[in-house]
Amino acid sequence: MSPGLEADGLLAVLGFSGSSPERLWIGAIAAALLGAIMGWSFSPVLDAWTRFDRVATPTERAADMGAMSRLIGGRNEQELREAVIGMGCLGGVLGLLSGAAGGVARRTPRGAVGGASLGLILGVAAGVASPELLVPTLLRVPSANPWPAIPVFVHTADYVAVGAAAATALGLAVAGRAGAVRAAIAGAIGATFGSLLFHALHGILFPLEREFGAMPGIHASRLLGHLCVALSVACCTAIALVPYLRLHPTPSTLPR
Repeated sequence: MSPGLEADGLLAVLGFSGSSPERLWIGAIAAALLGAIMGWSFSPVLDAWTRFDRVATPTERAADMGAMSRLIGGRNEQELREAVIGMGCLGGVLGLLSGAAGGVARRTPRGAVGGASLGLILGVAAGVASPELLVPTLLRVPSANPWPAIPVFVHTADYVAVGAAAATALGLAVAGRAGAVRAAIAGAIGATFGSLLFHALHGILFPLEREFGAMPGIHASRLLGHLCVALSVACCTAIALVPYLRLHPTPSTLPR
């Protein structure tokens, strides 16, 4: 039996034997759910890696006027590390799974491997670069009276970078370069909507939790944020790519 028939038989066993649009929707949503949960599951490890427990004593503050400056600098470094590692992990996992889902939608094992590899690279790069560029702006905001729009903007921009990277990998695996451009735009729109939805829900479901950190949410609310963004990106990207799949369906090679 040829490799193509073996791959199609495996896809059929896994439940992806329907039309290409159906497989795209199932794969994109499954990748979003799994990617969001896996990205969020790194949070306990993140806390251990980025914890900064040094506190200046009153004696040290009286003896050294620079103690508070060093304390604030250490806290800011912790915030930045947390955002870089957290968004990098989320972007890598989401990009990896989204690229693989694109190959599954086209029934091309080679496309799944290529899309997953590209998604991993793009997702990690976007997840690391965006906080590196934007979080310092957030950390310069006075903590005593912060402007609420600034954290929302920074979190949304980070999510847009990660969502667009994952969507690009999905689009490239499904429809090549033209699909990658269309998917990137759709992914950015979806991430923006998902982030704004999360911040609206955050104020309702977690009213006592301050939302001014470099990473969106804390524990349970962070999972909510990842899920809102990942699912919104998956839905918008699938909507953008389904017309291509309807015009260019993948011929079934399953034995009749």
